[in-house]
Amino acid sequence: MKTKEDYIKEIKQMADEAIKKIEKVYADSKPNKNKEMSDFLFSMFFPTEMRNTGEKEFTFYNKKDEWMFQQDYKNSLLRISYDRIWKVFEDQFDLNDNQIRNFIAAWVETNTNWQGLTPKAKIGTNILLVETNTNWQGLTPNKI
Repeated sequence: MKTKEDYIKEIKQMADEAIKKIEKVYADSKPNKNKEMSDFLFSMFFPTEMRNTGEKEFTFYNKKDEWMFQQDYKNSLLRISYDRIWKVFEDQFDLNDNQIRNFIAAWVETNTNWQGLTPKAKIGTNILLVETNTNWQGLTPNKI
């Protein structure tokens, strides 16, 4: 017959196994989330049309002629559409501004040759200037 200690030991063992399963699910889902986020950015960037929109400034438009990204080398900024890109990272992927900046910076470093830019997200005509400590080949994403 099992003692109280045997039941406690069995419950602890089951709890440890459950924790390991949860940790594995979390660890396995993170790379998938990163891939999904990367695929989303690729789908927003390709295909786009680049136009020279100012001195050392290039804006990328989608097929609907909506701006998606803007390279501003004069001010060292990479502006990102809030409604079409940044908000998706907030709502769909549950990321905060720093996580979004860091992810986009890593994505830009890996997938583009843009250098010397600080990415920011753009909400309407207001620009949110956000300082950051990260530097990805001079690219640091921010919400504008």
